Amino acid sequence: MYMIRELTAVTNLWVGAELTWIAWLCATQGDAAQAQVVGLLGHPAVVVANIVALLGVIYHIVTWYKIFPLGIRLFRSTSPSETRLVPRFVWMLLLYGVTIVASIIILYGLTYRG
Repeated sequence: MYMIRELTAVTNLWVGAELTWIAWLCATQGDAAQAQVVGLLGHPAVVVANIVALLGVIYHIVTWYKIFPLGIRLFRSTSPSETRLVPRFVWMLLLYGVTIVASIIILYGLTYRG
């Protein structure tokens, strides 16, 4: 399972490269880039690659958020003599909450035509 998780770095690289290319194309060519982007994203090989990348990114997120609280130790205390770790479920709620909010903001930015 560890090696599968590490292999998801390739899918993350694909997503990053694709989004960088789209952003660069849109920044340099403006509205004329839309036809090129739609043409690329509509190609069957790219659709399959994006589905595989989506599954890889989701797997990467879930496994990363699962191990994150084990590596980061954040303590909460009401007095110096009483030290307790922040519960794992709080970390999970925080991480997934930030991911959902960021995803909504990004999707809104990509689809807003105002």
